[in-house]
Amino acid sequence: MRRSLIYFWRINLAVVLGVSVATAVLTGALIVGDSVRGSLRDLSLSRLGKIDHALVSERF
Repeated sequence: MRRSLIYFWRINLAVVLGVSVATAVLTGALIVGDSVRGSLRDLSLSRLGKIDHALVSERF
């Protein structure tokens, strides 16, 4: 096993770098998605203002 790791070190390095980049991209996407969700929620709540009551209809 050790010999194969030493022999194929370039391929192993490429795999490690690929996994690192993929992890960074997924983590960044989750952080940005959460930030956008919070921003949209805050924006919609600020547009609603001080609403006390809402009318709900069975149609439409």
